[in-house]
Amino acid sequence: MDLSPKMSPKLAGPYQISKVFDNDRYCVTDIPGYQISQKPYSAILPPERIKRWVEIQEDDEESEDDGRAEDDEESEDDRRVQDDEEPEDDGRAEDDESSSREGEAYSDVGTTSR
Repeated sequence: MDLSPKMSPKLAGPYQISKVFDNDRYCVTDIPGYQISQKPYSAILPPERIKRWVEIQEDDEESEDDGRAEDDEESEDDRRVQDDEEPEDDGRAEDDESSSREGEAYSDVGTTSR
């Protein structure tokens, strides 16, 4: 079953530029690990036919919402336990927060072809 032209992807990729020629042409090849077909892709293209590839990151709002409901139930049980016991401060909470912040800085980086 063929897709109509409206439903087919407008761009192919991702690819990488492996060589730059003197006459403003680029040799484009598959990125290792992203080969779409069995035969490796290689083409010489003008700059008008090359677009920057940006990976679109999907939102995990649905999975976060599901997790929040479970976390709320668990947190009520934890609150009951915490009322009976005093939490100990060993300095790990600050390290955990700083490491999660470092990961957030890199979570918005997308993949582009060069």
